Amino acid sequence: MPFIADTRCGTWDITLNVAAICEELEGLLEASYEEGIREGSEFWFYVSQLEVELNKCDKLPKFWRWFSDNYNNVPHWNVIQDNLKVETTDEN
Repeated sequence: MPFIADTRCGTWDITLNVAAICEELEGLLEASYEEGIREGSEFWFYVSQLEVELNKCDKLPKFWRWFSDNYNNVPHWNVIQDNLKVETTDEN
């Protein structure tokens, strides 16, 4: 049934999969995240900030392209960055 939406709210509300974001971030940065990602964790809060930024977009972007350009553009990024361990390979 049609309705008239409240014009003060956005047209979508995106929620992100925390585990998928962690996995993509680890692959993108070739690092491993050393802390937990469960609800209430620092990483959970980081993902919620990403959701806020994504929901501000006027047009829904291609997500993974948007993510690779904006993963570090939220205030909580500094905390996450401190818990990333860069993977090294031994070449002897």
